[in-house]
Amino acid sequence: ADFDKSNLELKENLPEDLKVYCNSIEIMYRFWCSQIETLSVEQYKQAAIRFYVNAFKRMPETRHLFSTKNMELQAKQFFGMFRWLVTNLRQPDSQRLVRKMKRLGVLHEKMNIKQEWYSLFLKAFHETMVETVKDKYTARIRFCMEQLYTVVMNIMLNNDFESLSSGKIAKLLKSLDKLESCLHDDEASAYLELYMRQQFCVELILFYYDCRRFKECPFEIQRERLGARIVKKYIDENAECEINVSYDSKATIYERLQENENMYELDIFDQCIEECMELMDINIWNGFKRSIMRMAVDADVHYEEQRNRARSNLEPKLDHIQLPKLDQSSVSISCGTPCTADTVTPCSPPSLCTSQSSYL
Repeated sequence: ADFDKSNLELKENLPEDLKVYCNSIEIMYRFWCSQIETLSVEQYKQAAIRFYVNAFKRMPETRHLFSTKNMELQAKQFFGMFRWLVTNLRQPDSQRLVRKMKRLGVLHEKMNIKQEWYSLFLKAFHETMVETVKDKYTARIRFCMEQLYTVVMNIMLNNDFESLSSGKIAKLLKSLDKLESCLHDDEASAYLELYMRQQFCVELILFYYDCRRFKECPFEIQRERLGARIVKKYIDENAECEINVSYDSKATIYERLQENENMYELDIFDQCIEECMELMDINIWNGFKRSIMRMAVDADVHYEEQRNRARSNLEPKLDHIQLPKLDQSSVSISCGTPCTADTVTPCSPPSLCTSQSSYL
């Protein structure tokens, strides 16, 4: 009830294009207040520095744009941008906030900020949140943050909300064909990892990631070092992230290492990988697919809201036009170009999910 009341008040203050995102704004605000605002001064500083490092690790070519005299201050300013976004969208004068975003977008354009850097900053934020609050940064929270960030990015870049299309949802849905496809898709596997953290079995997917890196090592010495870390982290008894595979599979690894004088052959972990994949397929995969499907269903609902509003906004402008009664599947307008009935109205792309219901 408290959530619904806050939502209604928030919806009244938001600009028309942002009203369908009021659930996500409220969810992110509550997450920020409960998990980030409660950090100690030292913890907050460490989170900010972590974000700064994660961001420039992904895009080192942007360092020249920012001051390096006081890294701690710069880090806090970067991290503070997300706080500003999450908290200010709930303010009564959110229209003024939108104008600020547009001015900021103009400034970024003058600074030659590339569009692809926006998404890299968001990925750095996701990484920082997982490192800072662990499993409290759920798939639902991540999804809401992506909605808000994408909306703001489009406002700043003066886009027509094309990046809010069903592209992200469609990509996630395509990855649900089979587990292997999902694990090889960066976006989908990130959601799967968050889901598995909540199911307390994230070690399975982390082991899979490390084994994939192990196989991709170009030099034998690198492979041996990573192989030794994998054994220590996942295979040894009472290891930090011990995987729940059979005794025989683990014993086979130790036997091969002893026979080959600690040489790590490429297929040494294959039996354990197969067992981990089977565990993910049986215990995790169906639940994860249902959570993504719920996101897709909710996104379709809110897409219809936007389409209906676009149609109602257009109707007064068409009152004076007398259209003949034609087959609805094909309508010819005055220019003589045939189009489908749906394309008479602006083709706003589907928005992302804004449901307040839990996805997991």
